[in-house]
Amino acid sequence: MRQEYNIDRIIQYNVSEIDSNIMIVNREYSNLTYQFKKVRERISMHQAKLYTLIEENVPTEMEQTSQNLKQQMELRQRIESLQQQYQSLIETRKNKPYKISIGQMPQSTRYNKLNTESKYLQNIIKIICYRAETAFANTMASCYSKNRDEIRALVKSVIFSKADLIPDEVNKTLTIKLYSLATKRDNLAVQKDCDLLNDTEIIFPGTNLTLVFKTATT
Repeated sequence: MRQEYNIDRIIQYNVSEIDSNIMIVNREYSNLTYQFKKVRERISMHQAKLYTLIEENVPTEMEQTSQNLKQQMELRQRIESLQQQYQSLIETRKNKPYKISIGQMPQSTRYNKLNTESKYLQNIIKIICYRAETAFANTMASCYSKNRDEIRALVKSVIFSKADLIPDEVNKTLTIKLYSLATKRDNLAVQKDCDLLNDTEIIFPGTNLTLVFKTATT
């Protein structure tokens, strides 16, 4: 329905600030926690590789020991570097509170929310569109009694079809002439609705012109 009636184009997504006193988990604290967990995983992975090299070095020949020791040394250096990085992240996190208020967040990352009025308006429009479709479809039930989906498809076809607007200031009418639809049965069903609407003698808002509905086949 949103795509069919282009609802998104008539909704303004205004943003309003959330209560600045609400406490939330500090995003910087969470990011640091994530980072040092990843570093700890890398340390464990390198330590496992180092242990494997040590185990492999015991039974190997002397000529292979040199290469093995070189790999061990590289791994030890990486582990030492990662351990320093790990300690640095822990110390940095100690200076970050676990929770902060929304007002303490940087302006660029501060949480906001969509105005609820926009959501309410969108909901109301969708209800109106659906009820209009349903009412229109119910008037055609006698022509399509066995297939409700077919009726709704016809209703949408009518809504999206082109029409000529013919004002008549002398007779105080505004004629809405719908273009012909795909089948004769569709045109007959729509003509019944046109007759029903004409009986209500609807005045076009802001004018004194009475709406007259007809199809191109009449």
